[in-house]
Amino acid sequence: MPDALEFVQLYVNFRAKEKPLYATKKFQTFCTLVLWNDLTKLSGKADVVAWLMRLATGIRNTTIFPEHPETTFIHREAVQELHRLLNTRQLLGTDAQTFFYLMQHVAEDKVSEHGYGVHVN
Repeated sequence: MPDALEFVQLYVNFRAKEKPLYATKKFQTFCTLVLWNDLTKLSGKADVVAWLMRLATGIRNTTIFPEHPETTFIHREAVQELHRLLNTRQLLGTDAQTFFYLMQHVAEDKVSEHGYGVHVN
């Protein structure tokens, strides 16, 4: 939750300094630059993935089944929210269902490869 509150406060501060007409586009550009900066750091990819997972698991609780204790299951609603947040329809032309199937396929590959991971249900 602190990540979300910090983000909202950052946006509020940004809007207070910018002209309303351009504030949203400038904020999107600023966020893209911050994300790029974070990704290019040594542990950047892992940090961004961890941040996205915190967002996804904050949307709806995860599930761990006794028969798969090393695998964390996230719900469809969380994947749909990630689809919306990452804007994959506009950026890649990928609808929510295709994005869900892609996430599920990658998760299943990780589980079969390592025996653990995150699974989408």
